[in-house]
Amino acid sequence: TRRMADAAAVSERSRAAQEEGRRIYDHWAPKGTHECFVQIKPEDVAAVGGEEGFVEIFVVFYKLMLGDPKMNVLFDKRFEDVDVPAVEHAKRLAYWYLHRYGGLP
Repeated sequence: TRRMADAAAVSERSRAAQEEGRRIYDHWAPKGTHECFVQIKPEDVAAVGGEEGFVEIFVVFYKLMLGDPKMNVLFDKRFEDVDVPAVEHAKRLAYWYLHRYGGLP
C-alpha cells in the first residue's frame, strides 16, 4: 500500500541521514574544536566592517530569530540571563566567537 511505501521511504531517508551523520562525525570529532571551527583572520573581520560590522551580523541574525515565533520558543525566558534583548544574545555569541577564533584578547 501507499502508506507502507511512504514508511519505507522515511525509513530509508532516516538510515541514510544517520549514515551521513556518522561519516561527518567520524571525520571531524577527532580533530578538536580548533580544527572544526573556522579561524577568523584580522582581514576577515576588516572585510565586514571591523569588530562592529562583525557583531552586527550576529545582531541581525538574532533579531530575525527572536522575532520568529517558531524560533523564539527555543529561548526559555524564565531565566534572567536568557530573558534579554536580541542584541545582548548577539553580542555574547559574536564576542565569544571573536575571542575564541578571531585572535582578540
